[in-house]
Amino acid sequence: MKAYKTVIFIFSILAMLALVSWSFPTEGIKAGDLTFRFPSLTEVLSTGEEESEEEPQLSPEELLQQRLDAILAAKDNEYLDYILSSEARFHLPDGDLTYFDDFFIRLEHCSDRLVRIIHYGDSQLEEDRITSYLRENVQAKFGGSGIGMLPAVPKSGATLTVAHSIDPTDRIPYYLAYGPATARADHNRYGPMAQIAHIDTTTVINFRTRQPNVFPHCQTFQRVRVRMQGFAGSMSFVSGNNRVQLTCDTARYSKEGTRVFEALLPSPVKSGSLIISGEMDVQSVQLDGTKGVVVDNVAMRGCSGTMFTSIERKSIESFFNDEDVALIILQFGGNAMPYAKSEAAIEKFCKDTRRQIDFFHKIAPDAKILYIGPSDMATSIAGEMHTYPHLPAFVEALQTAVTQSGAAFWNMFEAMGGKDSMTRWVKTSPQLAGDDHIHFTQKGAQRISEILNGTFDIYYNYYRFRNYDRYSMADSISAVSDSI
Repeated sequence: MKAYKTVIFIFSILAMLALVSWSFPTEGIKAGDLTFRFPSLTEVLSTGEEESEEEPQLSPEELLQQRLDAILAAKDNEYLDYILSSEARFHLPDGDLTYFDDFFIRLEHCSDRLVRIIHYGDSQLEEDRITSYLRENVQAKFGGSGIGMLPAVPKSGATLTVAHSIDPTDRIPYYLAYGPATARADHNRYGPMAQIAHIDTTTVINFRTRQPNVFPHCQTFQRVRVRMQGFAGSMSFVSGNNRVQLTCDTARYSKEGTRVFEALLPSPVKSGSLIISGEMDVQSVQLDGTKGVVVDNVAMRGCSGTMFTSIERKSIESFFNDEDVALIILQFGGNAMPYAKSEAAIEKFCKDTRRQIDFFHKIAPDAKILYIGPSDMATSIAGEMHTYPHLPAFVEALQTAVTQSGAAFWNMFEAMGGKDSMTRWVKTSPQLAGDDHIHFTQKGAQRISEILNGTFDIYYNYYRFRNYDRYSMADSISAVSDSI
């Protein structure tokens, strides 16, 4: 028989079988005690593979675990989408997503002790503008009170009103580790704020917290500390009817080095007067709570942040030995950027910055470091305000230098919108940046702080998810499984 006839014959048989299968009752035909069934065409042609490919039935526990894994994977991807791609993310050394875990652990365990965050920076930090919102965010989340560390010649700011009994510019000379050479002392014992004030007469400094509706958590303080060298005199703090003498643990602090005088007030206060009589070099004044988080604002106008290594190590290291500093924030680059136009100049600034980070790693080995790069800055180009041409390259090089030095980097330039964003911040209403196209307004400082705080919250929530929430969800699934 020819091949085509064979094919026709086979298809004819299949067609006839299909017709019979289609017309034959599915329940079969009964004949007495027998039931005759005709297999369906699917059954006839089936190889049996379909049955073997059927998914095995899952137990309730396995099904619940499968659903949990899908939920956790989706949540994990949600965090990673921000952490790996957002312009406002933290750039972490070696891409280590656990970099801030130890910092978060210390914050979570500060209910019975004091943990510090110290925020160094240039004029963008003046008047406690950016730091004040960061302080409020962490104190609201983890507890804490107090304004933190202040210079001996403090100025009023967003969170504190300061008044002096004498004109501080005339009667209290102070010296800086940065700025013009005429501002230098004849030594380098500047301490943690990179400045000192020489007091040789009776001085009264009046403090009063402000804006309780905006910054409610830093309104009170209970521990007053004064760091100094060359002390000869007395100090006391007066609030209401209470007057408390500041004393020094002489067994802990030598007369030759930095000494800390301290007073614990009977109860938290919102205002008071520090009375200093005698002669001494004052490095800092601290208005702290007794537990929780305190955030120091150290604003350094005109500073590029490359002079910490010029300070006598003992005078600054003693602060980090005494205080439980969990995070050091360095916010610099804005003062150096306009002049670092060449590759060589950028490389030099990055090298100097690496030295500062290494310095802090040595004097505060348990603290994490976050470096905040400069914001966008604009200059006139062909009659219009645009981003400095070399600013993006400057920020990119600085980011690489910082992360390779084992610190985290926050790219404020990209976080605020990147190229030409400063001009937009100036033109918006309300105005978020000043007409100099360099500094934020108070409202702009609040906005950039909100982005920074939001980023910290994302990383903290991811830390919680990885270390607690994931297991809490697993335990919940396990409990449901046990009840089935």
